[in-house]
Amino acid sequence: MTMMEVLVLLLCLVISSIQTAAPVAAAVGLRPPAMYVLGDSLLDVGNNNYLTGADVPRANKPYYGVDFPGGKPTGRFSNGYNTADYIAKSMGFASSPPPYLSLLADNSSSSSRIHAHQLVLAALTNGVSYASADAGILDSTNAGKCIPLSTQLRYFNATRAEMVAAVGSVAVSALLSKSIFLIGVGSNDMFVFAAAEQQSDAAALYASLISNYSATITQLHSMGARKFAVINVGEVGCVPTVRVLDAAGQCADGLNRLAADFDDALRQLLVDLAARLPGLVYSLADSFALSRDTFADPQAAGYTDIAAACCGSGRLLAEADCLPNSTLCANRDDHVFWDRYHPAQRACLLTAQAFYNGPAHSLIILVLMIVSAAAVVAVDQQQSKTVSRRRQVPAMYVFGDSTLDVGNNNHLEGKGVPRANKPYYGIDLPGAAAGNPIPTGRFSNGYNVADFVAKNLGFDKSPLAYLVLKARDYLIPSAITRGVSYASAGAGILDSTNAGDNIPLSQQVRLFASTKAEMEAKVGPAAVTHLLSRSFFLLGVGSNDFFAFATAQAAKKTAATQSDVAAFYAGLVSNYSAAITDLYELGARKFGIINVGPVGCVPRVRVLNATGGCADALNQLAAGFDAALRSLLAGGLAPGLSYSIADSYAFTTRTDPRAVGFVDAVSACCGGGRLGAQADCLPGAALCADRDRYLFWDRVHPSQRAAMLSAQAYYDGSPQEMGYELGLKVLVLSLAVVAVAGIRPSKLQQVPAMFVLGDSTLDVGNNNYLPGKDVPRANKPFYGVDLPGSGKPTGRFSNGYNTADFVAKTLGFDKSPLAYLQLKAHNNLIPSAITRGVSYASAGAGILDSTNAVDNIIPLSQQVRLFASTKTEMEAKLGPGAVSHLLSKSFFLLGVGSNDFFAFATAQAQQNRTATQSDVTAFYSSLLSNYSATITELYTLGARKFGVINVGPVGCVPSVRVLNATGACADAMNQLAVGFDGALGSLLAGLAPKLPGLAFSLADSSALTQATLADPLALGFVSTDSACCGSGRLGAQGDCTPAAALCPDRDAYLFWDSVHPSQRAAFLSVLRRPGPVHHAHQLQAARQHLMVLVGGGNDDVARQTAVPALFVFGDSLLDVGNNNYLAGADVPRANAPYYGVDFPGGKPTGRFSNGYNVADFVAMAMGFKRSPPAYLSLTRRSSRLVAKGIGGVNYASGGAGILDSTLAGMTIPLSKQVRNLGATRAEMVATLGAAAANDLLSKSLFLIAIGTNDMAAFSSVTSQQPQQSDVAAFYSSLVSNYSATITELYAMGARKLGVINVGQLGCAPLERAQSPTGACADAIDALVAGFDAELRSLLARLGLPGLAYSLGDLYSLMQATIADPSAAGLDNVDRACCGGGRLAAQITACLPNSTLCADRGRYLFWDYGHPTQRAAQLVAAAFYDGPAQFTAPVNFKHLLPAPVAATGSVDRAATTTKNKVVPATAAMLLYVFGDSTVDVGNNNYLPGDFPRANMPYYGVDFPGARPTGRWSNGYNIADFVARRMGFKRSPPAYLSLTPRSSRQVVKGVRGVNYASAGAGILDSTHAGRYIPVSEQVRYFGATRGEMVASGLGACAANERLSTSSLFLISIGSNDIAATFQTTTNNNRSVDVAALYASLISNYTAAITELYGMGARKFGIVNVGLIGCTPSARVLSPAGACAAAVNAVAAGFNDALRSQLAGLSSRLHGLTYSIGDLLGLMQATILANPRAPPGLGLWNVDSACCGGPQALLFLGRGPSHPEGRSAHRVGLLRRPGPVYHARQLEATALAPVGHAARQPCVVMPRALLRKNFIYVRM
Repeated sequence: MTMMEVLVLLLCLVISSIQTAAPVAAAVGLRPPAMYVLGDSLLDVGNNNYLTGADVPRANKPYYGVDFPGGKPTGRFSNGYNTADYIAKSMGFASSPPPYLSLLADNSSSSSRIHAHQLVLAALTNGVSYASADAGILDSTNAGKCIPLSTQLRYFNATRAEMVAAVGSVAVSALLSKSIFLIGVGSNDMFVFAAAEQQSDAAALYASLISNYSATITQLHSMGARKFAVINVGEVGCVPTVRVLDAAGQCADGLNRLAADFDDALRQLLVDLAARLPGLVYSLADSFALSRDTFADPQAAGYTDIAAACCGSGRLLAEADCLPNSTLCANRDDHVFWDRYHPAQRACLLTAQAFYNGPAHSLIILVLMIVSAAAVVAVDQQQSKTVSRRRQVPAMYVFGDSTLDVGNNNHLEGKGVPRANKPYYGIDLPGAAAGNPIPTGRFSNGYNVADFVAKNLGFDKSPLAYLVLKARDYLIPSAITRGVSYASAGAGILDSTNAGDNIPLSQQVRLFASTKAEMEAKVGPAAVTHLLSRSFFLLGVGSNDFFAFATAQAAKKTAATQSDVAAFYAGLVSNYSAAITDLYELGARKFGIINVGPVGCVPRVRVLNATGGCADALNQLAAGFDAALRSLLAGGLAPGLSYSIADSYAFTTRTDPRAVGFVDAVSACCGGGRLGAQADCLPGAALCADRDRYLFWDRVHPSQRAAMLSAQAYYDGSPQEMGYELGLKVLVLSLAVVAVAGIRPSKLQQVPAMFVLGDSTLDVGNNNYLPGKDVPRANKPFYGVDLPGSGKPTGRFSNGYNTADFVAKTLGFDKSPLAYLQLKAHNNLIPSAITRGVSYASAGAGILDSTNAVDNIIPLSQQVRLFASTKTEMEAKLGPGAVSHLLSKSFFLLGVGSNDFFAFATAQAQQNRTATQSDVTAFYSSLLSNYSATITELYTLGARKFGVINVGPVGCVPSVRVLNATGACADAMNQLAVGFDGALGSLLAGLAPKLPGLAFSLADSSALTQATLADPLALGFVSTDSACCGSGRLGAQGDCTPAAALCPDRDAYLFWDSVHPSQRAAFLSVLRRPGPVHHAHQLQAARQHLMVLVGGGNDDVARQTAVPALFVFGDSLLDVGNNNYLAGADVPRANAPYYGVDFPGGKPTGRFSNGYNVADFVAMAMGFKRSPPAYLSLTRRSSRLVAKGIGGVNYASGGAGILDSTLAGMTIPLSKQVRNLGATRAEMVATLGAAAANDLLSKSLFLIAIGTNDMAAFSSVTSQQPQQSDVAAFYSSLVSNYSATITELYAMGARKLGVINVGQLGCAPLERAQSPTGACADAIDALVAGFDAELRSLLARLGLPGLAYSLGDLYSLMQATIADPSAAGLDNVDRACCGGGRLAAQITACLPNSTLCADRGRYLFWDYGHPTQRAAQLVAAAFYDGPAQFTAPVNFKHLLPAPVAATGSVDRAATTTKNKVVPATAAMLLYVFGDSTVDVGNNNYLPGDFPRANMPYYGVDFPGARPTGRWSNGYNIADFVARRMGFKRSPPAYLSLTPRSSRQVVKGVRGVNYASAGAGILDSTHAGRYIPVSEQVRYFGATRGEMVASGLGACAANERLSTSSLFLISIGSNDIAATFQTTTNNNRSVDVAALYASLISNYTAAITELYGMGARKFGIVNVGLIGCTPSARVLSPAGACAAAVNAVAAGFNDALRSQLAGLSSRLHGLTYSIGDLLGLMQATILANPRAPPGLGLWNVDSACCGGPQALLFLGRGPSHPEGRSAHRVGLLRRPGPVYHARQLEATALAPVGHAARQPCVVMPRALLRKNFIYVRM
């Protein structure tokens, strides 16, 4: 079965059953089995998205879906859900069923059988929507643009045929008869009729409409439909698109009358059909009346606008469709209409509520139809709460006796079979009239316990009986969608109980096994396994065994002996264990067990006692078994098994009958004789007056009401009262959470990943992949014999799971991560490493490399190296920052050392000597040295959370014991291990303070094993010295092989083979962690009590970082200690406690924080350990490191301002900080040289945060309201100084700025304390806001070539945090954590005698004005890699490109990996659109005579020296961008794709290049000769369609495209060139405005369409100086550039930049980078091509390849960059203001394409290619 089918089954059987969304209205009835939808755009949920044709109406672009979960368009003509969704929700579904065409599209390229599975599963379990926007009742309505009603009907007929083929006609007929058919259509027929120029007779229209409607319902009825929900036509004359035609915006009464008359005819039609078609029931939802009432009194429904559209344009926003550039209303919920035709989401909600269970005066209520036809039952008013629950499990399977039997025995033959098939059984079942019972086989007057348990789980009653389903040929549909009951009255745990007259428990289990096999034949094993693991298995059996046992003893006329009872219990427990184990192996995981009640108190037994008392001996016998059953279950039968014991005994004996309304708890309600217990319940029996007042219905079974109360108690009663540990509700609700969230069944995942290093106790298969005859492997039976699901060997040295698996399960995974070598073999290493982890453990491995070295295993040191290589690959996919974050949160499990002790002992024995103390000391020293190096290296690589398992008593394993004649442990070996364990504990304790942030748990394997050996029976072990699988004495003289002896009870053995623990021992080792001391560091504690952040260590330790250095400027927000070195009493310092209380070491460091500050966290995010050191703290050694460019420097000073006058003499003002950088730079130049220093500085990040103190100082001297002129002058001074600072930094080499503006100073505790109410100081905040606006403007207009910046909006971030502190995990945002006085802010410092808050992690402010460590972390996270809400134009991370590969020739760079740093973006795909600047060969495949780059000398420098279609001597821009992303070159040309390469594309593992030389933004540019961008986008649409259909699916494809793909677009040059050429030829001037409008409109459409298909990340290359290409220059006698052309290009670029900014604000999640090709050419290359380091160009005006002949202006001739210059310029120079913070991975010169081809003429050899920019095309 394919993954797609598994996903579909999961979605349909689980998510649709376990609803998380709240119902629209209280569910009166239970969910129907399915819902089928036919209609128009009011109900369409996406079918039209799959129709072809330009005129098809689609809702696949923003703003459609803006309020839908995820905010994306789905095909619904609404801002969110539509009416079909809300009606579906009302019935218990999650939303409307899926669109029919989506079920076909997802498998269009797969087999028809797979296609059938997808469609059938949806149709059987959820339903299908056939609705299509624009559809009408008549085929002629909007013909060719939709799916008309008749075709929708044919689609349903095709669906039904597939359903019948899958499960049979009987099952389908039964399902369809109970399903809902929702029909809403007709509006479009009205519109088309009204719009017709020559309208026909309305009567004829009605006749046609009613005829077609009648035919539709009649045909649906003939196919099995019985329940119809019909929505009539509303007031279509009042939609905005009609109102706008009226000058006053009034409704079109004529159109409304047309609709009203049709509705009358429709109403009469339905009345007639109901009388004519047997079984048809319907509800007519009166949309017309509802809309009329709404328009008459909109306020009653909460509307403020009933006439205009919310999304559109023009008057009433109804003159155009809802498009990405439309106007959007302020409050969508206030509008009736979303667009000019369709209702808004809230209107749909209210409509559905009205139709479903609204007032009857205006419409016929849909819910009446559902309730009447669904036969939903409430036992009585008290019971109604059990009826309307939503399903919590996909299915329920029932095993047991008569308390749960729902009719199986009715189908058994035999005179002695107990049956409940006669009155008065079933007398209170729904549908039974007085005196006319409906016996169903239930031994009750109504429902039984199974029914009420099912109701609590969201079903209407128990699943049907197995034999009933078999008789009706409906077994598998029921098994898949709701479950099966196998329970049989008279059945026992023992086969001998009532043998021949029932289905015993063992046979019930076998019937389930056969059912499972049939299910797998229908939907595949994987889907069934998934379904069963989430289903509920109810078992209630045992009473009959006790009756039989007592009867047998009575027949013997002897009392049962203790041995009789013990044997009886043993038989019961053994069979019960076998039943549960068999069910577990078949896939069951969740069990509800009903134990045996006080069977001595049923009337049948009481009547044997003269006093009517209970038979206490029988009750005690039952109680004893219940205890044994509890012990059996508590023993941990199988991993992953969950259970709830419903204590029937406790409920019955502890419940006061009168307290729950029973007046008789001893007699039968239906029977005869004394206590009603001397005869069965038969038609002539005596019947009690009030059945609900009797505990017993007949002489054995509870009444319906007793069954209800017991089921309710089992489900959610008090455990203390009931006597069970885990209620059914807890069990199934935890299951529901798992199923809905898609998480692992055991528990929520507590860490993102787990990495395992160690030996055979943790190995999960690495050794299976190692070569060599002597490699220890567990790849043969009986290894893995108990592994769930397969029973096959996997490389685990166990009969099942091992310790690593069970540790993983406690962390929320299903098992250990897979083995490294297995993942490598299957090319799945990095996905696993990122999402769950990797296991490097290798059997035989030791701490020392020498241990078992001859066996070719993977020693610990090599495991660490493998992890390091994994991390490198992870970074190539995600980037260093993300990987560091993931690893810091992950769990590292280490378990190794035993093999070192075996090797040490073996070596001593071989030498025939006893180890001396010096030998032991040296041995320990080597072990500890290596262990320390391992943990330190893992820490350096990013690990912070360690679980370490020490060495157990290795002298007690069977392989050692067998060497002793008595089988005793080798005490000397154990003592050796104990000594090491103590040293290991000390090592870890010593490492923790040295490695800040390290947390560990030392699991004491030694103590646990010793405790087990001392008292094995306490844990259920009968053998602790022998191997379960082996041979010879103790099973330890031979390996565990297929020929080995196997113990009878594997769970009773401590050891599986001669060395390794059994699965159960491994399980208990994780479950039990005894002992004090080290166990204070238990795994769970390590998870729960880790620091909020980690860091520390020496700054000069080499690390891989995002940039070479970080330079910090600012005030106390960033200061890390500079002020500590300033003289003066007034200098603000943070050098006394409690500053630094949470910093590693707990000491003050000069940071104005309780720990780290913002500079530290920004540095950490970039890969540094913390902020670079304070400038004034530098020593000679650290200064030398700085001079070498290592790390950077922090110049920030607490109290500093932008102005020198701010706190003058007490701080280091900003101007001085910049001068200090000058001194640093001079040292760097002296050490590295000017070029290297400039290069390093250009790649470094300059972080600036300053201005707060200037604001405070200005406010303090202008206590009154300042004059506007004063404020203006103040801002002017600040901006002037800030500008000078940035300009000076730029002059010294800075190119990347991270700027943080001033936060809400007025909301600091110091300012709040001045207010009597503690309010923020609004005047100060207004002053700050004004400056922040000036700063934003300054940065936007600086215009320094190559300068990139990110502005972190601290003001907005604080504003959002203060408005909703809980969202940031904070409780207090107005008070200082450390201080004194009011708000702890009246002492302007945190001093040793200050008051300290209890929870520093919950405070925004640390002292009077500075953030806490936690707040600083939030600030850094928001600015470094946070949402666009708080950074502009990009976040800090976007300033930091991946490291550049080693420079060299193009060919060498393409083929060598030496010294290459794998880029962080290698996980992304690349899709390329554009012209010849990025074309890699598409034009080679186009027919016709037009330019191609398919002959020499094109490609002369490409590997192989052959033309490839690239308009270059080698690689082009697309190639170099791709190379920077980790690819070898550009993705392949779309038209070049072969079947093999296409498969890679559709699987989402590589991108595509759609670019075409000569293409333009406009279709008219070189029309018919190339592939315009609109066609390129359509090609991409085809690619995406294939990705979706390939099995990847829509969700996965969208995720891949939105999160892991870059869309590179380089186009526009040809449009401008062609426009100039046309106007020149026609002697006209260029209409620039019209040109821009056309270009921007088409560009916007392309991006919006790509966005609609999933694109989110765009790299845009603008138009370069096309007037400076050789083909333009040659027209000038002086060879000058064509200035007019360049001006038009520049204007277009400005318009493009503006449009992109607007698009990013409208299209949620869209991010972009503009590569300023024009600015790059203008500011660097053309101005001075030789100056930029590494460019080395001396010719920028001539073509390298071409001839002297005249060239057509911009239409042909040399215009493309030479490959080498494209490479160098692209990789070494990333210029441009503003948007260039979000730079493309490569930017190169690439002007225009060609209108005609000219031959390439060879240049003289003297003109070397490498010195040219352009290659003649």
